[in-house]
Amino acid sequence: MLYNGARKELSAGYSKTTNNRMEVLAVIKGLEALKEKCAVNLYSDSKYVVDAVEKGWAKKWKANGWKRNKNEMASVLYDKLDRFTKVDNVEKIIDMEPDLVIAANWLKKDILSQLEDAGINVYIYSTSSTYEEQKNLIMELAELVEEKEKGNEIVRNMDERLAAVQKKIKESRKISPRVLEYSHYEGTNGKGSIFDDMLQKIYVINTAREAGIGRFAKISKEKVIEINPDVIIVPIWDSTAAKDSSRFLEFLSKDKSYKDLKAVKNGRIYPIPGKYVYIYSQYVIDGIEELANSIYQLEDDKE
Repeated sequence: MLYNGARKELSAGYSKTTNNRMEVLAVIKGLEALKEKCAVNLYSDSKYVVDAVEKGWAKKWKANGWKRNKNEMASVLYDKLDRFTKVDNVEKIIDMEPDLVIAANWLKKDILSQLEDAGINVYIYSTSSTYEEQKNLIMELAELVEEKEKGNEIVRNMDERLAAVQKKIKESRKISPRVLEYSHYEGTNGKGSIFDDMLQKIYVINTAREAGIGRFAKISKEKVIEINPDVIIVPIWDSTAAKDSSRFLEFLSKDKSYKDLKAVKNGRIYPIPGKYVYIYSQYVIDGIEELANSIYQLEDDKE
């Protein structure tokens, strides 16, 4: 605290707390230390504190009496996460009494309204469609929750693993194949999808993109035959759809109309976990590695 050249420092420590909670408490304790009403310039390096003021979160907290239900308006998100294995409805989220909810921009508006009406602060982020965008998002969220060092660690790990797999591909001297993702419901992903960007990172030609097809698109049998990919990737889902995907994998190999496809003739139809087709997190690097190993058969090169 600074006033007319005089300086006063306050300090305190608490167990079982969070960064955000302590940042807010520092401001509260500083203001409480004032002996009379006065104008104050507040400085903070905490994005959480700045957003609380500039985005009006503090006003909502005050309107709610600084409480949610019967508990204090403290940071409970981190303390309670281990009590919930899955949050599948708005009521559960509200009952958790979080300081902050982080959600994608495809969150339904009615759910967003319910959360905001309950006095819960919601941070909406844009869903990534490229590897670079995903890295930027990780750093954006890391800064939001004041874990920038952890964010840097995650991004560094991603880049190191990407560089390693790209080096393996180059050292294998294998030709970049033309690849098609083809699901049991006749779906594929072309331009604008993160799957397409993942393929580009491993020097693969996405035939769906090449044919002018976008993301989350349907593709006919006739178009598949016309495209004639070198490799077909079939996503296998850990659900009731897994059996359908497995049957489809077998169907592709035996259907006479596909017999002249390069991928079929050369036995280059590869199943991959479906989660790697729609992956919007730091685990995108897992998908890139899985695709590279399947398409280039890198694991076989070790033997």
